[in-house]
Amino acid sequence: MTSVIPDLIGNPSVTGELDSRLRGNDKAGFVADIWRETILKLNLMKHGKIKLSNSNGQIIGLGIDIVDIPRFRKTLEKRGKKFIDRIFLPSEKKYCRAKANPWIHFAGRFAAKEAVAKAFGTGIGKEIGWLDMEILSLDSKAPVVRLSRRAAMLARQHRAKNILVSISHTHAHSSAVALLTA
Repeated sequence: MTSVIPDLIGNPSVTGELDSRLRGNDKAGFVADIWRETILKLNLMKHGKIKLSNSNGQIIGLGIDIVDIPRFRKTLEKRGKKFIDRIFLPSEKKYCRAKANPWIHFAGRFAAKEAVAKAFGTGIGKEIGWLDMEILSLDSKAPVVRLSRRAAMLARQHRAKNILVSISHTHAHSSAVALLTA
């Protein structure tokens, strides 16, 4: 069986170009670090070194997003409740508002929703909307995705059985990576 994951580590056309284009920019460097980690994990999966639980290892889609926290905070403060209600479900709002710095957690969940939509290859739009995805936290604090019926139908169309998501924060940025697997 051949893998759908190409060899990316050590491929100068991928990693070299990424390094040269992103060098010197803090935001871009943060994204480059996330991509390097993602590429490493994908290659380890390809070569059987790690396996996703409940998955045959076939990757259906991969999405990533990064949010500038100060800018996102200004947007939340400017647009207020109407904007928040258009993007986040009640459980997400409750979770974020319970934190000392809620805008960081809103930004992380926003990035996670964007990453999931990108993993489906659609982005946010008519196939999948903001309220079709709910980013929850397990007791372990690990984020998980719950889909609406409409989004679950999209997942079935893509033959995706698992959606893995990871959210990370710095003082200035929130990022998320989403992986759809068969």
